[in-house]
Amino acid sequence: MNTTKPLLSLGLVLLVGCGNAKPTTGMDLGFGSVNIFSWWTGTGEADALRAVLELYQSTYPGTTVRNSAVTGTGALADLDVANGIATGQTPPDTFQLSGSGGDVTDWTQFVGTPTHPVSPARNALLPLDDLYTEHGWFSAMPTIITDSLRAADGHIYMVPVDIHRQNSLFYNKAIFTSCPKVGGGVLTPPTSWKDYLEVTVPSLEACNVIPLAISGQGWTQNLIWSNVLLGTAGVDFRSKYESGHADLSSPSTADAVILRASLGTLYSVLSHVNFGATGSLGWDGAAALLQSTASDRAAMYIHGDWVKGYFQAKGWHAGIDFAEVPGPGTSGSYLFNFDDFAIPAGSANPDAAKAFIGVFGSKQGQVAFNSYKGSAPVRNDLDVTLFDTVEQQKIAELNDPKTVLLPLSANSGDWGNELGCLIPGFRPKAAPPTDSVAAKAANDAAVDAMFTKMAACYQCDQTGVCTSAQSACYHVTKTCAP
Repeated sequence: MNTTKPLLSLGLVLLVGCGNAKPTTGMDLGFGSVNIFSWWTGTGEADALRAVLELYQSTYPGTTVRNSAVTGTGALADLDVANGIATGQTPPDTFQLSGSGGDVTDWTQFVGTPTHPVSPARNALLPLDDLYTEHGWFSAMPTIITDSLRAADGHIYMVPVDIHRQNSLFYNKAIFTSCPKVGGGVLTPPTSWKDYLEVTVPSLEACNVIPLAISGQGWTQNLIWSNVLLGTAGVDFRSKYESGHADLSSPSTADAVILRASLGTLYSVLSHVNFGATGSLGWDGAAALLQSTASDRAAMYIHGDWVKGYFQAKGWHAGIDFAEVPGPGTSGSYLFNFDDFAIPAGSANPDAAKAFIGVFGSKQGQVAFNSYKGSAPVRNDLDVTLFDTVEQQKIAELNDPKTVLLPLSANSGDWGNELGCLIPGFRPKAAPPTDSVAAKAANDAAVDAMFTKMAACYQCDQTGVCTSAQSACYHVTKTCAP
């Protein structure tokens, strides 16, 4: 198990001592201060960032770090940076992006924001090819990731710092040990959604435990949908659907039949959750329900693997108090995204920013950060024994040549935002009827309504080519339809 000691508390401006100092200090190099912008303020993720900041300042003593972390989603944080650049404000020296590679064109062919457009388009970032060459990252990082970060001009502008598995199921080990399995035997984490609904859910509800914790925020419920779709429809259909090539022109097309079946499963899954979840209950609040001892305690949570970092920061030990496994039906697939950092063209201190990113991508930085974050390191040349056994298993799955690596694209862009708007209205607000006929009728009616809404905006949001009838779609409005 990772035995890294807790770090010092983090203020807005960090001044750390000069232990392990190199002969040449950050001040000698003219670094002075560096302003770092991210949205890592939550439990676990703030500890992970702190670990890298302290490592940077011990590597380059005498420097000052301004940690301009903000609370909120990655999309909103990136919008803050974009608005600042578009209006001529001094940007942070380096900033975090919600990476799946899709941001590259947005920033290297920057046209501003809806409220602050820029014309003509321009490159808002500095190229970082020299950093990759200097640190050997092209050989130490997966090409599926580094290739996705190349812009149309052939240069690379972003540096990934982690790999998050988004098809992770977390469960409270004590609950699974103490709850009898329906039909006899030991209750184990479900490996299919059929097993989940027919065995796991009734077993847990017989123990008066909420089967699945959910956040009230749409993007988190969209992540559950991504897991259900992958686990029921499979890799090939998921790829077709997420690339915008599924035929949803009518409810009877072959693609629509598959999609509707997966939506039916999602409705059933969301029929056994904490029904009081509202938008104020964030991802960490939902995770906390697994540690609850009250009537709202839950047994499982499907989310990104930064939840591991949250549990660790709250005193739980991986493999003892909780475990992490692939979501039902998704074993053999790794639904991933990653966080990355870029340097804006107007950075006041680009040399310091490059030095910081260099520390972040170093072997020591990768171990320090990802041990707290719960994510897998982006480097493939590390000593994995420096991580706990749960993390080692995940790293092994990630690096297994038989594992299918699937970028998580459905949670980003206009279509991801559309789903984040629609799913909270789709999920039931109370337990399903006990009568099976009535329960099926409620499920069918919800699927009909949801499919109609999805089909209406699918092509518009995915391709950006919209008709006047699609004026309420997210691509056009950039907000949830009333």
